[in-house]
Amino acid sequence: MKNRIEQLKERAALAVTENMPELKRIRDYLYQNPEVGGTEEKASAILTKTYEEHGFQVSKEFHGIPYCFRAVYDSGKPGPSIGLTSEYDALPEIGHGCGHNIIATAPMGAAF
Repeated sequence: MKNRIEQLKERAALAVTENMPELKRIRDYLYQNPEVGGTEEKASAILTKTYEEHGFQVSKEFHGIPYCFRAVYDSGKPGPSIGLTSEYDALPEIGHGCGHNIIATAPMGAAF
């Protein structure tokens, strides 16, 4: 019988395999549709929609900031809370040269 650590590793690997096509699609969409800070309408929409589809409770315009959101998943189990930060704004005239399209999808993958 596999020990608990090996079981968790297998579950994590399976989650990566299952979610990678969707995460790559979102990463590419963000790259192809760069929006500078304060105008991330498309980015916020695709990210919040995806979190909602994965069972997260999403608060849009979090703290009154347009296109800012908070996505929460409550497992109902005792234990620590984990927070992940996501950036999805682009640089003016450059686009996602800073990699925020990846910085948005990597934490999403970790959350899933």
